[in-house]
Amino acid sequence: IAYSVLALSHYAKAGVVGDDCSWCNSPDLASCGTVSDPDNWKLVRAIGSGNWFTMGDNLAGSAAYSDNGASSYNIGAFETFVPGYNQFLFISGDCADWVLASVEAVLGEYYDGAPRNACATSASPTTPSTPRWYHRDEDSPLSYLDPLVTPRDWGTSSTAQEILYVENFDGQLTSITDRNGLYVFARNAGDLDSVGCAEPDPCAAVNCESDEVCIDGECIRESRDCSALNIDEFLTDCSSEYEDVTEAITALKSFETQSTSRLDGIDAEIETITGRLDLLSAHAPGGNFPDYDNNPSSFGTDMISTQNKDLLIIGLLIINILMIIGGCIFCSFWVKSQAKYRKYGNVR
Repeated sequence: IAYSVLALSHYAKAGVVGDDCSWCNSPDLASCGTVSDPDNWKLVRAIGSGNWFTMGDNLAGSAAYSDNGASSYNIGAFETFVPGYNQFLFISGDCADWVLASVEAVLGEYYDGAPRNACATSASPTTPSTPRWYHRDEDSPLSYLDPLVTPRDWGTSSTAQEILYVENFDGQLTSITDRNGLYVFARNAGDLDSVGCAEPDPCAAVNCESDEVCIDGECIRESRDCSALNIDEFLTDCSSEYEDVTEAITALKSFETQSTSRLDGIDAEIETITGRLDLLSAHAPGGNFPDYDNNPSSFGTDMISTQNKDLLIIGLLIINILMIIGGCIFCSFWVKSQAKYRKYGNVR
C-alpha cells in the first residue's frame, strides 16, 4: 500500500507525535510511474520551502515530532512508527528525482564521497547503482550536513540540483520549491539481499484461483473449517438420496468381498492347472525326466525306449499283414470247399 499524504492545511496545528503531516502534498508513489517499488512506505520526514532539513539528528530518526504547518515535518522516532525499518525512499514532490536504498547503505558506517549501494534511483530505475554520497564522522567539521543523498554522484547531482537529503544547508533553496518539496519515506521490507534491496516477491506474477493463496510462488488451496458444518450428520438426517447412496455403497462393498473370494478360488484352480501342465510338460520331449531313449534302464527295466517301440510297431505291423494274408488264403480254401460240398452233397 503506498502511503500518500494529502495537504490538510496551510496553517500550523497543535499536532501530537505520530500525526500525519498537516501541509504536505507528498507524491502518490503508485502514480509516480518511475518509482520501481512503491509499496508499504510511511512518510517520516518532509520539507517544503525556505530551508533544508533541520532536525539535527543526521537522519538517525531520533528527532522529536514537529510540524510547523507550512514547510517542515518530522513524525517523531522512526522506530516507533515503522518498527524494524530497513529502507529509505528519498523523493521530490514532482517524482522527478528519487533514491531507494537500505538504511545500512545510507547510515551503516561513516564514509566520505564513497560509492554506496542504491537499489534503484531516478538515474538508474531498473538496476542497482553505486552513487557517491557522504556520511562523515562527528570529528569532521562538515558532518552536520550529512547524510548527503543524491540520485547520482554528489558532485554531479548537486550541480544539477538533484539533492534529495542534506541537513542545515543554506544553499540552492530553489531546488526544493521548484520540485514541490522533498520527502523521506521508511519501511520494513523484510529480508534484504546483499545490496540492501528487498527480495523479489515470488507471488507477484502468480494468479491464483479465488479459493487459493500464493505461498512461495505456488497456489495453495486454503484449508477448510470443517467444524462449520457437520456434513455427514446433515446428509444422514436430511437427505433420502444420501441414504440410498449409502446402501448402494454397502452393496458394492459386499459384492467386492464376494468377488475377491471368488477370485481367490479361481487363483487356486489356476495354480492346480498350472501344476498339472508342468507335470505334463515334464513328460513331454525335452522335459526334465530321465533320458529313456538313450538310457532306458534309468527308470526301470520294464520301460521301453522310443527306438524299441518303433521296432515293436513294425513287428506288429508285419504280423498283422501275415495274419491278413493267412486269413485271405483260409477264406479262399473255405469258399472252394463249400462249393464242392454243394456240388456233391446230394449224391448218397
